[in-house]
Amino acid sequence: MTDQTHQTQRPDDIRVGERFASQVTLTRAQIATFATLCGDMNPLHHDEAYAQRTRFGGLIACGPQITSLMMGLTATYFSQTTAMLGLEFAFRFRKAVKAEESIRMEWEVVAAEYKRSLGGHLVSLEGKATNQQGEVVLSGSGKVLVTTTL
Repeated sequence: MTDQTHQTQRPDDIRVGERFASQVTLTRAQIATFATLCGDMNPLHHDEAYAQRTRFGGLIACGPQITSLMMGLTATYFSQTTAMLGLEFAFRFRKAVKAEESIRMEWEVVAAEYKRSLGGHLVSLEGKATNQQGEVVLSGSGKVLVTTTL
């Protein structure tokens, strides 16, 4: 599910303050599968009995899973009507994402500037993911190139 306050139609339509969001609930199976695929065999992502004895009280998602979802949200949002390319992202992990916990991911455009050398708009983003209790589990920033063609 994606909700948007403004859908970019063309690169020139990007506006500071534009927001887009999505919500996801990660199952135990999805967490274990993703962790395996990215080579993360930490038992926090695979072994329920082990994870229950930790400070988390159960399985948690690995960091690359949440950051991938956040980056994927930008690609999905901008590539619906324009061409886009991710250039850089930085994230800070604030709280663990537990299995079966609903997470809301949201990005906001904080700057957009046309760059002739890139042939498009350099768009700066600030984002966060929050859990069901409204706690920030991840914060981040990113830069993407939005253009008519790649």
